[in-house]
Amino acid sequence: MNNDAEDISIPNLDMQGRLASCTTSENLDVGYNSILNDLMGQVEVTKLEVLEMENAVKTSFVDTEMQTAGFQTGALGLFSAYRDLIQDIVKETKEMRKEIGDLKMHHISSDGYKVDSLTSNADNCQVFANQRAACCNE
Repeated sequence: MNNDAEDISIPNLDMQGRLASCTTSENLDVGYNSILNDLMGQVEVTKLEVLEMENAVKTSFVDTEMQTAGFQTGALGLFSAYRDLIQDIVKETKEMRKEIGDLKMHHISSDGYKVDSLTSNADNCQVFANQRAACCNE
């Protein structure tokens, strides 16, 4: 179907040839029937063109629906993947914070142990020195 406007043509009737054998009303009937038949043919052609356009529009809608569904599926897949990644990052961050907390606690308790052991060693040295001094002074 072209984009140019189509003129509906009305056939030229050979009225002169028919006038000789027919009356005026018969001539008009023949002319009207001929015009009617031509117009009905043009209507049928137009109906077919409209059906072709309707099918093209339906096909376009189906293609668009399929593309939209594909886009939605892809978007949901990406959303799910990003959500999983973010949840993994949050989980790993929590684990790292716990490990850092544990290391801090271990370091504090380790420092406490060192202080205690140094104090304990100093006390032991003092006791030993006192005992030695007591032995030597006797």
